[in-house]
Amino acid sequence: MAGKLRADTQRTRDRLLDSAGRLAESRGFNFSLPELAREAGVSTATAYRHFDAIQQLQAEFYHRSYVHLMEDLEGIFEDFSGFRLFNEVCGRILNHYVVWARPASMIRSPRGYLERYHEGDKAISWNYGVLERVLNNLIELGIVPDQDQEAAILLWATIFDERVYLDFRFGRGLSEEDTRRVMSSSVLSLLRTPTLEAKFTD
Repeated sequence: MAGKLRADTQRTRDRLLDSAGRLAESRGFNFSLPELAREAGVSTATAYRHFDAIQQLQAEFYHRSYVHLMEDLEGIFEDFSGFRLFNEVCGRILNHYVVWARPASMIRSPRGYLERYHEGDKAISWNYGVLERVLNNLIELGIVPDQDQEAAILLWATIFDERVYLDFRFGRGLSEEDTRRVMSSSVLSLLRTPTLEAKFTD
């Protein structure tokens, strides 16, 4: 749907997306729109007014997840710096994974992170921009050395993949706190000992 939705329409759409997340958590996206409607407590016709197919639902679910994360991180660069900024960004990203990591992991693109970034993917470009600003802040404060930023951001995004979160949280059985600690400290270790030196251009 184009443009801003009416409040009641947006509530219904959010209800459908929330229901999709619950269904995907237990069975993947192997459900029909009529099944989604029953889960959300709305008519099948209502579900079809919002989504033509499950593929459209998946795209909207992923988009909404990133919008919520963007809203959560809004203003963070004015409020935090250095280690506090790094830890706050990592923590807020992982807080969102509690809700949408498993559904999102089922609708990931087969294309690489940098591949999609260079193609102008909006969600990836926003994510890259946030990580880049945090990395630049760490470099400016001397917390981590100057380095090939594209390689560093790729490694950061790789560690913070939703599937890595799920493996630590459920595959290893770590608590939420320990999962955050392991993932964040792993990224910081990589940033402190970069595998590639900074690129300098004329």
